[in-house]
Amino acid sequence: MARQKRMRFKGRRGNISFYSWKEIDCARENRKNTRQTKATKECSASFSVTARMAKSFRELFAPLILFGKDRQMQLAWTGALQRWMHSRANAQLADNSDTRYITSFQFHIDSNLHDRLHVPVSLALKPGELITVNLPAFVPKESIGAPAYTREVTMKIAVASASLMDGSAIGSSATEINIPYNSHLYPS
Repeated sequence: MARQKRMRFKGRRGNISFYSWKEIDCARENRKNTRQTKATKECSASFSVTARMAKSFRELFAPLILFGKDRQMQLAWTGALQRWMHSRANAQLADNSDTRYITSFQFHIDSNLHDRLHVPVSLALKPGELITVNLPAFVPKESIGAPAYTREVTMKIAVASASLMDGSAIGSSATEINIPYNSHLYPS
């Protein structure tokens, strides 16, 4: 990396790139041939699929995400999907698939669902079939943290699917459940 002095270029000229890094004007030579190992190429391909998948999911969940343009949330979501993809180790999606990275993700850092909802929500995933969200029977006043004088809680649930091959969106579904906030057992 070379620093630029008395000149300020941005962009490319021949095989030299001019750019700004931490408010310092710099220049560097572009390599003609970059050597990458097989593992690096596989990781790069996997990350590109994961990034496309993360974008697809964000677009499908857009009506439910309060701050969709939050860069920190976007990076965290892509990271969660990447960890999930690595945990799968390129195996086919199965019932026992480890989904903890994606089912427990918080799209809004200041509003933690686990602090409000004390009911174990689980997913049933079957290849070629529907995604089933399981919510056991519970007593709302004991299982949901809500402000005083709350009469009803609206639970918004969304599921989405994307291609594991190219990360493109396949489909999504969303529903709202209005739960009376009382001491009666709410069925599963």
